Amino acid sequence: MNAFFATVRTAFRRQLTYRAANLAGLATNLAFGFFRAAVLTALYGGQMVVNGLPIQGAVTYAGFTQALIGFLSFFHWYEMMQTVYDGQVGSDLLKPQNFFLYWLGIDTG
Repeated sequence: MNAFFATVRTAFRRQLTYRAANLAGLATNLAFGFFRAAVLTALYGGQMVVNGLPIQGAVTYAGFTQALIGFLSFFHWYEMMQTVYDGQVGSDLLKPQNFFLYWLGIDTG
């Protein structure tokens, strides 16, 4: 478990070097979250409940899914694909920790 936390710490430090990019990503996710919530409230058109889902639940869903996109890095798996393409995945598999825990640590950090 120490290797996992070391990986998380290293990945977190790497992300801290790109503060402006992280703030820009946060601003972008907030803007798209507001846009998605605005579209959902417009689609409800004055009704409070559609198909059993209240408007508050729809807005919460939009905000939650937008937050998950930023937090879980759904669109950042190209790094792992790049290691497969380059052949570095072999050295990743030889590391003394689980391959998936290694990439989870990088993603978490």
